[in-house]
Amino acid sequence: MKRIIVLVALFAAVYYAYKSHYLGGVSSASQYSISNIQNQPIPQDALFELWHEAALKMCNDSVKSFNISQSQCINRVDSRKESCKAIGRRNASTVVESEYEAKQLGKAYLHCAIPGYYCNGTEVKTEEEARRNCQ
Repeated sequence: MKRIIVLVALFAAVYYAYKSHYLGGVSSASQYSISNIQNQPIPQDALFELWHEAALKMCNDSVKSFNISQSQCINRVDSRKESCKAIGRRNASTVVESEYEAKQLGKAYLHCAIPGYYCNGTEVKTEEEARRNCQ
């Protein structure tokens, strides 16, 4: 019984950390939050700033996730910021009111901004590129 309680507590802590880190806690200096979007819609620029901050946080594990240093990851995310925002703006409302839309825009933004895995100094984002460069 004690193990079950410990497992439930551990699961709750992991879920809270995930939700806080990637969804609700992804907040800039402003007052906006994706988890509170129904109550407080987010202007397009603020939304992309939230997703940019999420992308930067993903650089904390960049050696393991992308096979590059944290500073290299941050530089790549920063250098892609404006072009990824431009791509996202094509499909975004001026003010985003739905969590679903915010997450879809975030998915597209992160796919654009986050580096792929690096093999032999080359970024790979597809299976074909991996086959070609990671041997």
